[in-house]
Amino acid sequence: MDKPGPSKKRKVKDENRQFQEIWTEKYFFVWLHNKVVCLIIKNSVAIAKEYYVKRQYETQHPTFTKFTGELRKQKMLSLKRELIGQQAMFTKPIQDSETATEVNYEISRMIAKRSRPFNDGDFVKECIEIAAKKMCPEAAKKFEKIQLNRMTIQRRIMSLSGNIALSGVATDGAPSMIGVNSGLVTLLKKHLQEKNINAEYLMQFHCIIHQEALCSKKIEFQNVMKVVVSTVNFIKSRGLNHRQFRQFLDDIESEYGDLLYYTEVRWLRNWNISGGKAKGCPGT
Repeated sequence: MDKPGPSKKRKVKDENRQFQEIWTEKYFFVWLHNKVVCLIIKNSVAIAKEYYVKRQYETQHPTFTKFTGELRKQKMLSLKRELIGQQAMFTKPIQDSETATEVNYEISRMIAKRSRPFNDGDFVKECIEIAAKKMCPEAAKKFEKIQLNRMTIQRRIMSLSGNIALSGVATDGAPSMIGVNSGLVTLLKKHLQEKNINAEYLMQFHCIIHQEALCSKKIEFQNVMKVVVSTVNFIKSRGLNHRQFRQFLDDIESEYGDLLYYTEVRWLRNWNISGGKAKGCPGT
């Protein structure tokens, strides 16, 4: 006779054991996070099998047999609400933290999109906290979790910039921008090739603003520019005037905090030194 082969042990996962809804009212157990959890002492059993569920109920909770009918159902619902409430105490802070991070990224994106300084985040947070205390004081502490300090805004924008792809560049046609050897466009294409990115997809445009600037030079607004240039020179050439003007801009909360000197040339690199002056520079 042939000897019987070794019997294979059955694995629990192969038995397809599933939680039965009837166990909730019968034994005060529920299915929660892929576990069979006791509503009474909040522990779980290792295997979703009625034998184990029944054994724990009868050995550890014999007093619960006194609950019958509607009273038993009400007790079960009460314990179920209690368990769900306890679970929410742990999951809600995590959800609030994740939401605060999402809001942080959205505000950082808006600051970058509008070219605002990073420290504007502190001002934005102050506004949010004031609005929260007035409109929803019960949730004001949630808004305090939003981190909008300068360094955090900087890190968020750096993180967001990593997902931005360069698709095109606009220039004014100057040699420094489109030069064959060392122009900006050439350097960008070399950089893309080093990153194993096809540089042929980099689109190049001629900036229309530069065309408008050329037109403005041809038309000439001498009646306007003469007054503007003299006013700027008057403010910038005297320290007291300059300080008072910057304080004035600060008092009115102007978007711009200072003035720039006017010049007709873009780069002052071709100097023609004559008598200690740069020929071609306005005001010299």
